[in-house]
Amino acid sequence: LRANENVNANGQMWAKAFNPTSARNMKENIKDIPFSALDKIMSLAIKQYNFRDDMYDLYQMRVNKPEEQTEPYTTKEIETYFGMIADDTDGIFTDKEKRAINLYNTVSILIAAFQQQYYEFISLKEQVKQNAEELHVVKEENKQLKEQITTLTNDVFTLKDVVRNLISEKPKQP
Repeated sequence: LRANENVNANGQMWAKAFNPTSARNMKENIKDIPFSALDKIMSLAIKQYNFRDDMYDLYQMRVNKPEEQTEPYTTKEIETYFGMIADDTDGIFTDKEKRAINLYNTVSILIAAFQQQYYEFISLKEQVKQNAEELHVVKEENKQLKEQITTLTNDVFTLKDVVRNLISEKPKQP
């Protein structure tokens, strides 16, 4: 199928690939994104929903239900979807009319958010490594200080014993 106009489908579509045009020679005004991709992704509200035409089919199933069937038809009989509601979603993720989600934009911003998280992770990983090294040094210093305290404490006890002995000794007569 090749089309120079919009193509609409009310059913499912299958394809080997969906390839949005992305060559540099077809683009102008190329810039880094001017916002936090992670903030944009975190602002998305993912909802569960059913399409109206599927709900209509469910109502028809209920109306035409055989009398011998005792169990009612429920939304379990139709497809349930998960995703964003275009009307309630930041325009950066939707088409201009806010009727559809622009998957290419969404995936691109998701990749940028992942990259942002990755760089923060690497930075935090380096900080943890540095903190671990500093902790090792502090523990080593702490160990040495404890050893010095033990030595000094022993020296104090020894000096106390010497002083006590000197005090309790009778002076020697010449």
